[in-house]
Amino acid sequence: MLVFRYTKKLCVDLTSGTLEEYSQFLPYLPSLPLFPNLESTTLQISQIPDPPNPELMALLLPPTLSEANIVRRDWGRLADSFVARVLQILSEEIKPRKLRSLSLGRLTNLDLPSTQHISQLLRSQPALQVVDICAGSGLEILEMLHSTGRLIHLRHLTLHAVQIDTHFERAPHLLFPALETLEIGGSAFFVHGVLDCVGIEKMRSVELLVDELQGGTDAEYSTLLTKCLVSIGRFIHLKKLDLETEMRGSFKLLDHVQTCKELETLRWVGSDLDPSETEESRHKKMTLVWPRLKTLELQSLITSPA
Repeated sequence: MLVFRYTKKLCVDLTSGTLEEYSQFLPYLPSLPLFPNLESTTLQISQIPDPPNPELMALLLPPTLSEANIVRRDWGRLADSFVARVLQILSEEIKPRKLRSLSLGRLTNLDLPSTQHISQLLRSQPALQVVDICAGSGLEILEMLHSTGRLIHLRHLTLHAVQIDTHFERAPHLLFPALETLEIGGSAFFVHGVLDCVGIEKMRSVELLVDELQGGTDAEYSTLLTKCLVSIGRFIHLKKLDLETEMRGSFKLLDHVQTCKELETLRWVGSDLDPSETEESRHKKMTLVWPRLKTLELQSLITSPA
């Protein structure tokens, strides 16, 4: 009997061609699970006009999964629609019993049903410890997270908005009380929206990529960047801060994180450095503020000549 008992990890490329080939084998497979001990599946999805076969998805994404990675390999609404249906099948029909890690990558054209399916899946997995979402706009991501509830076991959260938000109202109030590492990429509105409403007690590492404001002014960007660093100042047990800004920020903004006395690693690409100050004197001054500092990397933005 064809059963892969020792397979723990699976990576599958799904295209129109491979999907048809896999589906042809389904009638010949045993009634028992083909991968009874499968723990991790990565689906790499290309443009597929047909909806996913629930039976095939149950084969590739069995209830035993602890890790699911679903990535779109190319751009287009067909791939997004396919992914949305996969997520619906996963949450409503397969219902993983012990999912700990969920990664959703490169989803851009999210419609309302798609965001609802993602929210539904997150809500159905209260034991999640790792969530990585690269999808849509910052507002869509915040709304999805808000609908999930607290996710009290979440340890690691990575969020990247692939569309630029020009503005949105104050973010929904989020609570991830056990969060230890946070990585965010997107507009300054989005980054601040997340920072301002995550749990603070266990936060150890924050990595930010703050995009420039489309149609915004330097003053607006500076104000939002200041708010971001004020929020980070609440993480008093923070050990690592990695910051990349697409517009230059005043070096004095770091005053807002002087409360993070346990900081060991500080990196900022985009800081407005004093050219008269040497790297040695700067490092000496900063170790007085953060006595545990081991790694320091500060870079100004490189601007192209006019």
